[in-house]
Amino acid sequence: MKLIKEDISFNDMQVLSEGKGADKRMYIQGPFLQAEKENKNKRVYPAAVMANAVENYKKDYIDQKRALGELNHPAEPVVNPERAAIMTQSLKETRAKDAIYYEGKAKVLSTPMGKIVENLLDDGVKIGV
Repeated sequence: MKLIKEDISFNDMQVLSEGKGADKRMYIQGPFLQAEKENKNKRVYPAAVMANAVENYKKDYIDQKRALGELNHPAEPVVNPERAAIMTQSLKETRAKDAIYYEGKAKVLSTPMGKIVENLLDDGVKIGV
């Protein structure tokens, strides 16, 4: 497996909060992936390739509650659970005039790294996925 490291940040990432007090959960939602458009790393992913990869990821990771993400991009292709900060819960295709996007929703975890993400978001920091 080859790791492709990307730096994707979007201005339209939304921060959602559900519940109150100890039951409060924070989520991030917005564009997670894009196809048919050049990204910051000068790559263009074909729609069919991206669609296949997303379906496999949904089946193997999201549906199995294993779709973890770290505070920063990991150097290796497997996320270290000790550094897990978010868990992607959904990805759905959205078509725009200029590209195909996959809108996602991820729960900010109650792990130490997740708490850092939560505090950054509370302080107004814009993060990417």
